[in-house]
Formats: sequence, structure tokens, C-alpha cells
Amino acid sequence: MREEAVDSLTLIEEKAITDKISIVTSSSGDTQKYRQVMKDQQAEAIFKMISKIREYYNLKKGDKLKELQEKISLVESQLQSCDTRKQELSAELNKSKDLIRNQDQVKRNIDNLNYKKMKAEVDKLTHEIETLE
Repeated sequence: MREEAVDSLTLIEEKAITDKISIVTSSSGDTQKYRQVMKDQQAEAIFKMISKIREYYNLKKGDKLKELQEKISLVESQLQSCDTRKQELSAELNKSKDLIRNQDQVKRNIDNLNYKKMKAEVDKLTHEIETLE
């Protein structure tokens, strides 16, 4: 794109030089006309360059939009994966909490059974002692 602009400017410059030579040789005192021709050529060259820059900018804008849309899609996919992982971890955490609660209940139940067993044995021994006395 840049090379095309440079080539375009080179051609315009060459045309300006040949126009200058023809103007100078045809009428050496007509510098006003020469200046006007040069201004017109420079303005035309500038407009062409602006047009090419706008075209390039608009082309890049589309590419940039596409690139950003791809990034958004990727980030949304990653977010979805993170949400799924978060739900899995939350489910595992709740399961672990339930197991810990159940484990505490089992410990209390074991303690109660041991207490009842010991109490029954103590009661039995107490009864035997009473019968021996």
C-alpha cells in the first residue's frame, strides 16, 4: 500500500516536471499559470493519498473488528469453562462438608455406643458386687 502511494507520487512528480518544462519553454514569463498547475497537481496527489489512507484504514478496521470478535469469543469460552469448573468445585466442596458432618455424627454415635457398653458393664459389675455382698 505504501509502495503504491510512493509510486503514485513519483508519477505525479514526473508529470509535474514535464509540465513545468513545457510551460517554461512555451511561455517563459507565465509563472502564474505554472504555479497554478503545480498547486492543482499537488492537491490531486494529496487527495489520492488521503483516499488510499482511508481505504487502508477501513480495511484495517474490519480486520481489527474480526480480531476483537475472535478474542471476545475466546474469552467467553474461557469464562464458560471457569464457570463449569467453579460449579464442579462447589459440588465437591458441598459433598466434603456433608461427609465431615456425617463423620462427626458417626463419631458421636460411636461414643454413645461405647458409653452404653461401658455403662452396661459397670451396671453388670455393680450388680455382681451387690450380689456378692
